[in-house]
Formats: sequence, C-alpha cells, structure tokens
Amino acid sequence: MVAYPARDAACKRHTGLFAGPGSGFASSLWQAPGSGSKAQCPENSDQPAREAARHSPPAHSRLAYDSWYASAPGSLALQAQQRLLRKMLAPWASRGEGRREPSLLEFFCGSGLFLEQCCREGFNVSGQEHDLTLAQSARSRLGRKAEIIQNNPEQLPFNDQSFDYVICVNGLEFARDARAILREALRLAIQGMLIAFPNSWSLRGVETLGKKYPQGADAHRIPYGAHNKFAPVTIWNLLHKLEVRASLTWRSTLLGPGCTWKDNPFCKRLNTLALPIASGSSVMLRLDFAPSLTGTPLLLSGWRE
Repeated sequence: MVAYPARDAACKRHTGLFAGPGSGFASSLWQAPGSGSKAQCPENSDQPAREAARHSPPAHSRLAYDSWYASAPGSLALQAQQRLLRKMLAPWASRGEGRREPSLLEFFCGSGLFLEQCCREGFNVSGQEHDLTLAQSARSRLGRKAEIIQNNPEQLPFNDQSFDYVICVNGLEFARDARAILREALRLAIQGMLIAFPNSWSLRGVETLGKKYPQGADAHRIPYGAHNKFAPVTIWNLLHKLEVRASLTWRSTLLGPGCTWKDNPFCKRLNTLALPIASGSSVMLRLDFAPSLTGTPLLLSGWRE
C-alpha cells in the first residue's frame, strides 16, 4: 500500500494516549473553514476518474440500497437510521446557530439520501462518491445544495482540515481499505467525525453471517448490511492504530432480528430506539475532537450525553 507521509502527519493532530477497555468491549456550494480556499485538483484530470474506478466495489451491491429502502423492512431501517443520525448530529448542528453553517463532507454519499438530511439539519454539505451512477443520482437529488466529488475516497483533492465535520454512513462496509478511509477522514475533519456501520454482533448480523449480495439478486430481498459487517471492537482497534484522541459517543438502532423489521407499533418502537450501547444492527460512532484531553479513558466519555 502506498504511504502518504504528509497526510499521516496531518491526522496526528488528533493523537494521544488512547486508553480503553480490553478485548471484552461490546459495546454545490463548498466553503472551507477559515480561508475559504479549496485545494486544487491534480493536473491530470483523468487520474481521479481512473482511481475512482479502480476503487469501486461491484456496482450492483450499492445501487441496490435505494431499491431496498423502498421495501417494507428497508423503509423501517431507513427511518431508524435517519432518526438516530438526527440525534447524533444535533450537538454539531447547534454549534452553528447564529453563525455560519458548519461544513460537512460525507464519504460514500451514494444517491444523497443522508446528505440531503444533513442539509436539512443546517449543514453546508459536500459529498464524495466514486460510482458514476450514484454520483449523478446525488447531484440530481441535491442540485446546487451540495458539491458531489467523484474521486478515490482514499485521496481526496482537499486541503487538510477542510471541513468542520466528516461522516460516513453505510459506506465503510464497501471500502477496500477501511483504515485508509478513516485516515483520510481524520485528515479532513476539524471538529468531529461520525461513522455508521452494520454490526456483526447484532441479531441481524448473526442472521446474515457469511451472506453476500448475489449477482442480479432481487434488491427487495437483500438484507441490510450483508456485504461486510464490523464488530464495534474492530472499529475501536482501527481508531486505536490511528492514535485518535477524541470523546466517543456510541449509539445503535434496529435492535431486533430481520423478522421484526415490520411497520406495526411494537416492531416499529423496538427497532427505532436509539440505544446507548453498540448492540443494534446499525451502529453510529461520533468522535468529538478535544485536543485538551490527555489520557482520558475515551470510550467512557461518550456515555455522559
């Protein structure tokens, strides 16, 4: 793998002693902050497209998400995720009240479903998407509200600390190198980062263990998060290796197995709860960067919200 010393050095601004629990842990209009200038794209304009194509996963796997969201279980999953995302973004959105809109970049923005929600929450949004069809869909959905960059997610054409916040919702599971994506997100984010991923420790994760998206499968039968799933401890270890210093907040939703993803009062309530533990099918982790923290047990600081 190619090393990027300059970018590695940049993400070290969030470094520090990363103490935590042991192996038993279960739980478009872009304006850069400050100068307002955007990094220049590489001189070879064809290079980003070639790099994007090289890093693209099979198109059918990610294109199926929107079709699946139109199904009954998919609709419930989308509602639960959007509700949880709103709660997780609330502290960030409130910081922009009375001032400029905080800038936000989404990795793997897909067709722009969650990016559109972030725009409604009061963020000045941009998105990264390497699949051409999905990028065009996001541009059509958001129009002038967002800039959609089609580029290799491991090396985006932005200066260090270009965005107040960076998020990745339903994208890390399709990344070829999750650590490289997290490193790039750390390079770009100033105040915080949010990661949403399918949880292999959930009941739904057990149901879909070992399953993959079959070629040409009916999109309405594809289970959420069947491509790649992560255990929360896996994400913890990735951040540990990157020596991140931040206050962490874990939340999850979609607690029940797939058979309960139905639109009736009991199932809806069960699966749209925002739990302060990483046990649901969809886990969201928010990192609030705090340079003043020195050796604080970082996971514990996330439970006080």
